[in-house]
Amino acid sequence: NRTLLDEPEVVPNLNVCLVGPSGTGKSRAKRHLKSIVDNSLSFDEEDTFPLGTKMIGTPGSGEAIIKELNHEPDQAMMAGLPKRAWGIRGYVEYDEMSTLIAKGARAGSSLKPILMELYDAPASVSNVTVTGGRVYARMPFVQVMTTTQNKSIRWVLDTKDDASGF
Repeated sequence: NRTLLDEPEVVPNLNVCLVGPSGTGKSRAKRHLKSIVDNSLSFDEEDTFPLGTKMIGTPGSGEAIIKELNHEPDQAMMAGLPKRAWGIRGYVEYDEMSTLIAKGARAGSSLKPILMELYDAPASVSNVTVTGGRVYARMPFVQVMTTTQNKSIRWVLDTKDDASGF
């Protein structure tokens, strides 16, 4: 809920990739962070205006992330107010960075571009597909957490990822 004054304002983000050899506690640290976020900012789906963080899991597409970040408040509670979506905080977790990269490398995948767009916490984000139609999220905020090993980085990321800003 805080921004850094700039033009436009900058929303600080917490995308994290823990890097280290096997057995150094990356997964344990990741579980600890997830537990802190879930316990201190738990998400209540029934809340008209939820303030917590939704545990999104391991989505296979950018559209799936956007869909999870959309929350339509109960219209009975919104009587007399304009219909709109409520901004959601999300926690996305990939066990290994290689899983994230592989899902994003599929032909036609929007995962990487949407994650890059969400990193900047835009006022809204949307995507259109033939099968799913338009998916839309207002005021989204997403933290992405993953891990990798030191030796794997050079094989997981390629020059296209670097050139695209991913």
